[in-house]
Amino acid sequence: MDIIFVTIPVTLIFIAVAVAVFFWATRNGQYDDMEGPANRILFDDEPQNTASTAKPQNTPSTANPTSETDDKAPVKDESSD
Repeated sequence: MDIIFVTIPVTLIFIAVAVAVFFWATRNGQYDDMEGPANRILFDDEPQNTASTAKPQNTPSTANPTSETDDKAPVKDESSD
């Protein structure tokens, strides 16, 4: 019978915490979109870019394949002879 004096306050504290968490969740928009996640599971994910399938980005060296350095012939350094 003495356990009742422990379980009733513990239960009341647990209920108060659960109600506080519920009101916090509703105030912060946790229950705004109830249909989005349910519908999202029906559609395939878009493929993620990996290193093998990713397109190379245009960098200054690849954007213009004919640059000034390509037109010049290599210069031989005669001081090392």
